[in-house]
Amino acid sequence: MICDSCGFKNSSNAKKCINCGAELKAGMSSEEISRMIDRLSDRSDALTASEFERILKWIFFSLAAAELLLCLIFSGQPTAGILAALSALMAGVSAGYPNMIWAVNKFRISMYTDSDDITPNDFWSYGHKVSYWILFGVSVVLLIVSLSW
Repeated sequence: MICDSCGFKNSSNAKKCINCGAELKAGMSSEEISRMIDRLSDRSDALTASEFERILKWIFFSLAAAELLLCLIFSGQPTAGILAALSALMAGVSAGYPNMIWAVNKFRISMYTDSDDITPNDFWSYGHKVSYWILFGVSVVLLIVSLSW
């Protein structure tokens, strides 16, 4: 056990600290340690948008509205501007609503298998994050193309 007062590492069955004499508190159970690690590591559900992703959602939606407005007013290529706005809109949906994206994927998978209890793995979670950044990049490139012609 580690002493709360001085930080000295005592044997696991000690009642008092060998270094400073302070009383040692009983150790935590493995369940308590596991819950504390989970809470501290912030392992959020893959189907729940983080605070950062919720902010990104509104940034992407705002970008979609701005792109649509810009392409309709200033663009020589309104089609590219509209595609840019749609891409930013899809990035916002992907960032802000991962549970909806998973539901679509689960429906697609269920057409080929009988599994109803599938859950997203880490690969899906990382791929999901990469997808909305790619959609964001595509929307910016399409906006530049639409405004430059």
